[in-house]
Amino acid sequence: MRFKFYVAMMAAVCAAQAWAANEPYAGAIVRKESGITPKADFRPGNMTDIMPSLQKSDEEQEIYFSADELETDEANGLIVAKGNVVVERGKMVLDADRLWYNQKRDVIVAEGNVVLTEEDGSVLYTDEIELSQKMKRAFVNKVKVILRDESRIWADTFVKKPSDNKQMRNASYTACDMCQGKSPLWQIDARKVNYDAKGQNINYNDAVVRIKNVPVFYLPFLSHPSPEVKRRSGLLMTSMGSSSYLGQYLQPTYFWNVSDQTDVILSPYFSTDRDIVLGGQYRQYFYNGHISASGTYLDDKGGDYRKMNYRQFNRPEHRGNLFLDARYELNDYWVANLDYNYVSDVFYLKDMSLAGRDDAWLTSKLSFERFEGRDYATIEGYHYQLTSYNLKARNSAEYDNRMKDLPTVAPFMEYENISTPNPYGAYFKTNVSAASVYRESDEESQRVSMINSWELPYTSDYGEQYKIAASLKSDLYYVGDYMYNNQDTYDG
Repeated sequence: MRFKFYVAMMAAVCAAQAWAANEPYAGAIVRKESGITPKADFRPGNMTDIMPSLQKSDEEQEIYFSADELETDEANGLIVAKGNVVVERGKMVLDADRLWYNQKRDVIVAEGNVVLTEEDGSVLYTDEIELSQKMKRAFVNKVKVILRDESRIWADTFVKKPSDNKQMRNASYTACDMCQGKSPLWQIDARKVNYDAKGQNINYNDAVVRIKNVPVFYLPFLSHPSPEVKRRSGLLMTSMGSSSYLGQYLQPTYFWNVSDQTDVILSPYFSTDRDIVLGGQYRQYFYNGHISASGTYLDDKGGDYRKMNYRQFNRPEHRGNLFLDARYELNDYWVANLDYNYVSDVFYLKDMSLAGRDDAWLTSKLSFERFEGRDYATIEGYHYQLTSYNLKARNSAEYDNRMKDLPTVAPFMEYENISTPNPYGAYFKTNVSAASVYRESDEESQRVSMINSWELPYTSDYGEQYKIAASLKSDLYYVGDYMYNNQDTYDG
């Protein structure tokens, strides 16, 4: 129980850093909101177009206007635009119903259905906006922003600086899809939100995390990467919970971005009944393949009544699991695959609530595949591990008998060839396979099979599909040390 206080302290610390890192994500285009259609293209059509007489440096871009109605006051340097107003500066586009542009002060004021599409792809919605310094500075009251990853921010005030940093007051943030009249699954409310363009962070002051609009906890400071960050080392969301085996537990997760092709995820458990359970994942991509390995380890030394009860079911002291998946292209024709799954005992996946806990067995497979033209060949090996905890707990003797019958398949070989179709679409197909199976009880068996077939597919003018086929199958079997009548063995 000595970890209970530590778990509680870690929960507050890790929650404050929950969004300090993010894993790779696929970029998304901002979807059009219902009833709101941001203009991404500048299409003046029959509108009046003008280009203000502004000096342009090498690093600055001109500002272009278009509108249904346009009035100019050259003496005061004022431009008034009304109706379908569009303002462009590079990739930045402003849409509004009305606009006033003071050329002398370089200030733009737009109002009415204002939509500002930023260069980074984010879209801002408001009723009125003030822009200055070649549209590099902005001030808005009551704003909604959809970021490039489709997450959303609402704020009472919004200020954008020439450095591209943004400040918001009384703001809310969520990455959830919004439904009409419903609160998001989660959101963050904060007194102050700062977007750091250089550091690519979004920082919150006095943040309140809400689940279904219910306040869950308060954080004086919270930070997470901005949408343009694809990978960065840092803490991910922390998991908390309880189970009959671990008791109360906390699972902080740290993402280590080793390189663009390699990363490590560290996710230990800190529990009240089992102390520390080590856990993590390693992923790496090669030019010709990839590898992914995940696992956990527990040194269960016993000590309390729960551990003593668990010892009745023969739980070992050193417990853990390893799941490994790898693929490598050896050359243009051959591919090697490995799917390895191991667990220390039959109860471990169930105790830890891990993937595969309800499976009757774990399957490991090693294969070499060849692809060439219309030919396919494979050489495979299989190993099985019995993990039926219900059978172990209810009938230990039957479980032991099943363990003796567990097969190891090595090798399994298959070759298939499909001939080139003739002018009518008919083709020949040949499939040859062989397998050797060995069991813990020393029983073994071998099989060789061949299937030769001829097939003629046909599709009618009405879309109906037919197939005429003829096949011949041949099998050859051998068994060794096969026991029958519970006493006699047979070979042959």
